[in-house]
Amino acid sequence: MFIYLFYINREDSILYGILLIAVYVINIYKFDFIPIGIVESREYNYFVVDKILYKVKVNTDNLKLGDILYFNERYTSTDNLSYLKKNILYEGNSYNQIFNIWIRNAIENRINSFKEDTVNILNSIFYHHYSYDDVSYNLGYGLYSYYFLNMIKKKSKPLCIAMMIILSILFTFEIKYILLLIDCIFGSKDRKTRFSFKILAICILNCQLINSYSLLLPLLFSLIGIIDTSLDFKAYLMIIESLCFYEINLLETFFFNKLIRIKIFIYIFSLFLLLIPGIEEIYLFIINIYSYFNGLDFSIRGKISILSLLIFIILYKKFNLNRYIQIFVISLLILSPLNNPLMNVCFIDVGQGDSALIKYPLSKSSILIDTGSEYNYYKLKKTLYEKGIYSIDYLI
Repeated sequence: MFIYLFYINREDSILYGILLIAVYVINIYKFDFIPIGIVESREYNYFVVDKILYKVKVNTDNLKLGDILYFNERYTSTDNLSYLKKNILYEGNSYNQIFNIWIRNAIENRINSFKEDTVNILNSIFYHHYSYDDVSYNLGYGLYSYYFLNMIKKKSKPLCIAMMIILSILFTFEIKYILLLIDCIFGSKDRKTRFSFKILAICILNCQLINSYSLLLPLLFSLIGIIDTSLDFKAYLMIIESLCFYEINLLETFFFNKLIRIKIFIYIFSLFLLLIPGIEEIYLFIINIYSYFNGLDFSIRGKISILSLLIFIILYKKFNLNRYIQIFVISLLILSPLNNPLMNVCFIDVGQGDSALIKYPLSKSSILIDTGSEYNYYKLKKTLYEKGIYSIDYLI
């Protein structure tokens, strides 16, 4: 990261270096400096409390959504592995209950009054509670509110900040809102400077946040606008999808901008659904149509290898490929056996032991030993997609 900052702004590189050293020290001796949190959700036998930068697990039955808690103890940790999704998660049972933001509990009751399918959809859109086997209603990467606020930011930055506060009170504070906040505050700065501020803010707050796709994706999307390159955005998006998700949805890639508008529409419609009675059937009808097209399997699988990336960069630089050729070459390289030139054996944690996957050189054949339970299928699926496997030759 320091090399990148040095490249875009050499004059301030010493300052950046000092800041990054400070970031390193903060993350070694990090502590929980926010004493107040809000109850965000209930999972199994505990409540998850959102403290903006950290998640706190509270084992009790005496809370409800929207409760504001004051924690009597500060938490210090050097455990970089203890995190849930985007934030650090720890036990915090020494607290005082201050008051309740009643509207959060009212929204939860309103959501739970709908049909089961509607409840699942709304929870995935507003709270990012996904069910791994709920393929038909998997609506994306949980970036709806970010797209919605980004649309508002283009019209009015103060209105964007106001809506950010309202949505954080009603539902939950999304850490990616920090990216929008920096854009609103430092809008007069150039893109490279704003991007640097975003990276530094994330590192100072919590380096683990960079592991979260909900934060990483907006950063990667904005990076293509900073780099002086003729690389087509769709080709760039295919590389990101391959590296992060091991699957490229061709429809979502080619119609990315149009799908963002549809997602913004769905988010706004979801907000109206909470306010207006009698439109649930219309809402489900629209979601079913979108889910049908979103579920069409026009995808290619596999994690693009370093070798394939090098081949693409050489071809791109030497022949100055146009956008369509770029997309075609990337697709061929991801599907190519060159992505798996060596024999590979990997073990997959499937909950009930280990599943073993044996893949022969150049993707000639694959052997899978044990599969685990159906509840852990998403773990197995992730590995199969990463290896670019469409079918198993031998199942033991």
